[in-house]
Amino acid sequence: MVISITVNAGERERIDFPINPESIETTDGVENTSVNVSNLGEIILKGKRNLTTISWSAFFPREDYDFCVATPLDDPNEYVEKIKDWMDNNYTVTLDIPGFISLNCLITSFEPSPNGGIYDIGYNISFKQFKDVDLPSVKKQTAKRPVKAVVAHLYKWKNNDTWKKVAKKETGDSKNSKKLRKLNEKRIKKATKKYRDKHHVTTVKEKVALVGEKVLIK
Repeated sequence: MVISITVNAGERERIDFPINPESIETTDGVENTSVNVSNLGEIILKGKRNLTTISWSAFFPREDYDFCVATPLDDPNEYVEKIKDWMDNNYTVTLDIPGFISLNCLITSFEPSPNGGIYDIGYNISFKQFKDVDLPSVKKQTAKRPVKAVVAHLYKWKNNDTWKKVAKKETGDSKNSKKLRKLNEKRIKKATKKYRDKHHVTTVKEKVALVGEKVLIK
């Protein structure tokens, strides 16, 4: 069994760990379980409940020992440099432990240390499960215009005014136009008659007749 991590960052790169750890620790946020790698049946993961973390300790060998499960690199520092680079760049890696798990992870901790002088390099490494999350689309909500508090007052009608324009300007909502017009029916009749008598016409548009007149707003 060869434990490996693979990253797709421009070019696909893979590290095969030449020495299997004596044990692997898994954490799901509820329980911690330490298991022997050779006894995979005892490993319990509850990754669906919480993000899984996996960690272990081992070493990178300077030479190809009989117990190596993969041919080691000539210089163990190459492992250190590559793993540090992937962690510093926050790359997502695929952690593959044959017969156990294949998981997309982030390298959350990596602590190398000399092991045996200038020869082997020991290390502690930790991974945390990474999941792409599709956030539900949020419909853009248009803020409702605050209702304008209307105090009863008189408004002097101007050229080009209409009931919708006046309602929008004075009450904040053009839908109040019918209400305002009904409220001012007597003023409309009085202004229309006044305009006809003054200009000697039989018909006149109320918006023209109201120019200069005051209408009630409330």
